[in-house]
Amino acid sequence: MSDPAGITILGTAGSVVDSPRLTTAQRLKIAGNNTGNLVFQYAVTRLLAPKKTYIPTATMPAFDADAVAGSRYLVFPAANHLRPGADWRNLNKLLRDVDLPLVILGLGAQAPSSNDPQAIDQILKDSQVRMLADIIRERAVLVTARGAFSAEVCARLGIETEILGCPSLLINPDPTLGRQLAKALERLQESPRSLRVVMTAAAPFEIAKHAMRRDLEARFFQWTVDRDGLYVQQSGGEEIVALSAGAHRADTLQTAQAVRPIIYPEGTPERFIQHINSRHRIFWNAAEWIAAMRGADIAFGSRLHGNMAALAAGVPALFVPHDARTEELIDTMKLAYLKATDVPDSFEQTINQVEFDGEAFDKNRAMLSVRFKQAMARIGVPVNTTGAG
Repeated sequence: MSDPAGITILGTAGSVVDSPRLTTAQRLKIAGNNTGNLVFQYAVTRLLAPKKTYIPTATMPAFDADAVAGSRYLVFPAANHLRPGADWRNLNKLLRDVDLPLVILGLGAQAPSSNDPQAIDQILKDSQVRMLADIIRERAVLVTARGAFSAEVCARLGIETEILGCPSLLINPDPTLGRQLAKALERLQESPRSLRVVMTAAAPFEIAKHAMRRDLEARFFQWTVDRDGLYVQQSGGEEIVALSAGAHRADTLQTAQAVRPIIYPEGTPERFIQHINSRHRIFWNAAEWIAAMRGADIAFGSRLHGNMAALAAGVPALFVPHDARTEELIDTMKLAYLKATDVPDSFEQTINQVEFDGEAFDKNRAMLSVRFKQAMARIGVPVNTTGAG
């Protein structure tokens, strides 16, 4: 029997187990169709001290109640689950079937902008969201929200929250992380031409019809090619992921031909294929992802958890928010960012325009860490000591 003080986590420990033996579709299903979830889940696994068991989301339809025997709580590292149009039937059924109090971490609402009343109304009226909210109100003993926007949406759904950002902020134990990042950024700004860069890439087909995001992504990709940098993908469907994973079958080559005009319109097909073969990555293990970032000087792009992996490795990251969810996380966690409309044409100008207050970051991170520990203490869940607070 499990330790009576143990917990069950809905998700993984931060990796897709036996990844080489699985198909791309199977890996994506386990990762929740976005490998950024692995970074979030890895953080939760590291931060929570009790003995842990896991229910991968891919197994939800075949859930066995015996799997949670002896656990005290079901911990749900949530993401942008407050969004219209998603199918949460399996999730809602699981949350009802598991006879455990819920601890929900990092719950987020998704909308193009926090100033879009119509988008918020769509969230509030969505039947799957409302059913999820009913379960949360009934079963949750703790809900943390990503930021003020998500907290407001939660409040309108009758859910009480505490704004703590994303637990991935606390992976790196160094209490002076912000000051170290600020010093590194200052050095980069003095000599930005020969940096080792990582692009945290958007899903190409998702941005193809959004002119500003597409043009910005193409600019980022050109900077990455010019510096022989890494292009790290997280999502976008099986074909996109297979392309970044190096599965070079005939169908992935066709995908490459479709992707190139979106993110590399000025480049040749030959150079694009060369870069794919040598520098495109997707990670199925968060610890390996973070370790791979340690060889970089800076990461940049629109993907929150790709950039959080860089921060966890002690590498400066430039966040370019693209919706209300990423905007509120940047604000809550005091991250370095530029609005998409403010990104200069050149890489050097962009790096020099980044402003980051390392001391304010450290102070804020310590505060969020203390509040996270206090919230867990209130429900009796021990937290592993970190250097963040």
